[in-house]
Amino acid sequence: MPASCTKAGCPCSGDGLIAMFRTKCLECWRPLVPGQCIIPYTGVASGWMHSECPDKARGVLREYESVIDPEALNAGGHAPEPLERPRKQLTREQLRVLNFISLPGQLLRIVAVAGAGKTTTCVRLADRLLDSHFGERDLRILYVVFNDKAKEEASARFDKRVLVSTSHALAKKRAWPHDRVEGSHPGLDVVAQRLGLEQLAEAEVDKGQEGSASQDSERKRRRKVQKLYRRQARFVLKTLGSFLSSDSQHVEERHVFYKALEQKTFLPKLYIEKAQQAFKMMCDPNDLGWPQTHDGYLKLFQLQRGLNLGPQAPAPECCGGAMIPRNGRHGVFFKCGDCEKKANAADVLGFDVIIIDEAQDFTPCQADAFFRQAEHGARVYLVGDPRQRMYRWRGARDSFEKQDVGDLQFSLTESFRFGPEIAETANAVLTFAGGGHAVKVHGRGEPGQVLQPEEPLPPAGLGGRAAPVAVVIARTNKGIFQELVKRLSSAGVSGLSWARLGEGAPKYMFEEHSFEPYLKLRQGETVHMKGEEISTWEELHELIDEEDDTKMRTLAELVEEHEGNIPNLLRQLGTPKEDWREADLAFITGHQAKGLEFELVELASDFKMPFDEHGQLLPQECIQKPYFQEELNVLYVAITRAKRWLRLSPEVSKLLAALNATPSRKLRVPEGRPQKLEETRVGDAARWKLFEKAG
Repeated sequence: MPASCTKAGCPCSGDGLIAMFRTKCLECWRPLVPGQCIIPYTGVASGWMHSECPDKARGVLREYESVIDPEALNAGGHAPEPLERPRKQLTREQLRVLNFISLPGQLLRIVAVAGAGKTTTCVRLADRLLDSHFGERDLRILYVVFNDKAKEEASARFDKRVLVSTSHALAKKRAWPHDRVEGSHPGLDVVAQRLGLEQLAEAEVDKGQEGSASQDSERKRRRKVQKLYRRQARFVLKTLGSFLSSDSQHVEERHVFYKALEQKTFLPKLYIEKAQQAFKMMCDPNDLGWPQTHDGYLKLFQLQRGLNLGPQAPAPECCGGAMIPRNGRHGVFFKCGDCEKKANAADVLGFDVIIIDEAQDFTPCQADAFFRQAEHGARVYLVGDPRQRMYRWRGARDSFEKQDVGDLQFSLTESFRFGPEIAETANAVLTFAGGGHAVKVHGRGEPGQVLQPEEPLPPAGLGGRAAPVAVVIARTNKGIFQELVKRLSSAGVSGLSWARLGEGAPKYMFEEHSFEPYLKLRQGETVHMKGEEISTWEELHELIDEEDDTKMRTLAELVEEHEGNIPNLLRQLGTPKEDWREADLAFITGHQAKGLEFELVELASDFKMPFDEHGQLLPQECIQKPYFQEELNVLYVAITRAKRWLRLSPEVSKLLAALNATPSRKLRVPEGRPQKLEETRVGDAARWKLFEKAG
């Protein structure tokens, strides 16, 4: 029987016990060690917590964020390595997720706004599930992330017992145990030859030409045939891509590329048959002429209708029978009794809990494969924000919010990334996009400021802080180029100090040879692109439309806008800085900025605005269409990357004015700060100094 606490001044007030065994506090998740004072946990789960954990009725979980030691700022004005100190508590919303006891077979949805601590909540949720589990074996948890970068970051934060994986990596291990994988399909000529499209094109070109006096020469005829079968090969691949991202079992007419339906050269049935034939070829491990693709083996994974990732998943099979579990040095593995083949348990066993991050960007194919695992007894958590869905062009749909979860929905609406000023701007866009209904973002971060286009940026040394690098977020790569050109005139003799952030503004946009074929075509020369001979600008745009090639479209539009001045502009722009923190301006697109945050954000002028030709707001029936919904989502993501300062573009400023939603310009005080700061009417620098003293 543990002894009662008799320590004077202990927060337990004599109600605590002295721990006899090592365990974990169910409030702060720090260890409870023998000799410490503990009290019964007051949450839903049964267990213990430290007696000093504040607010016994609710508990406090501390989250750590990087902060800068103002004494250690270097001469260049940039922060050294961050220190760590406790800054904020987990919110009631986060604790509600953690304290809910889910049951096998339940599907739960967590809607998390930008900066609401989504990953932190998932990490703490996994910890709680692991520590509160008592059974014959460890709880198996799968955390599904969007890409490899997110996997690397999550692996460093989650308990080692949690398997962190992308959906593609998991699918490859379980549906395609072969090395033959490529990032793309074969070339168009190979596709046409393998699918018999060349013969069909010849028959179509020769139709009605026999015996005609106007019959083309053989050379011109071959060009026509080649152009036609390459176009049909593109249409087949587009149809195949639509099928791969869908939840369908077979290629259907709804997957046929819309341009193929418009041209009506062949019936839809042909494209359906050829796309199905192509899928069969790429899924044949012995067919070396058509390699498997990443979306292909993910589709194979989804098509396994008996696919079971739940806790009762059957043992893997080999040589006609089930493989036998064995205990090894590093845990359980499976071994075939006939061929001695081995399989890692993590690659074949099911999971008790599946947590899916960025679930709003799942395609119907991914959703069908993973969301239905609740039917097999897994507890499935869908985590995401429908207002951050930006990949409709990749096949992402509304599977996340359409899942029937009953009452099992939780919301994380408090963002500690920014304060109420930036939150107001985000809410204006959200409310407009939602037709007056939207989950509100509550800015709980440090006070900030929303700047109009003509307002100056914060000066260096504001309140003892280093001057932040202005991060310009554009809608497209073309928008980044346009912003750079716009700022060249104000750069002065010293030139423009700029940098690319991550993959922002790809290198090809700043290499003169990328523009050469387009400039030659503008001068009347014939050029070769994508294996085709292009003689006119109209033929180029026809090719771009058929290919749906964003890179080609960007370069063509820039040449149309700047013509022969492109080489001169590239020379003036110079070489970007390697380290973006050493530049005055850094550039990135809204898609690439997702998941990132910056002190100072400027919005570029290329975001699509919902105005008609007369400058009036479009009616709501237009706004509710998928195109504008996604455009407003990208704008919302760009706005919510800002932590302290957000500078609007003229276009976004006009939109907010039309919505009667001009953001507050006052620097507000977070909860717990002296109220005198709220009433201050001094300049920015003095206000920041007062804020620093108050902190």
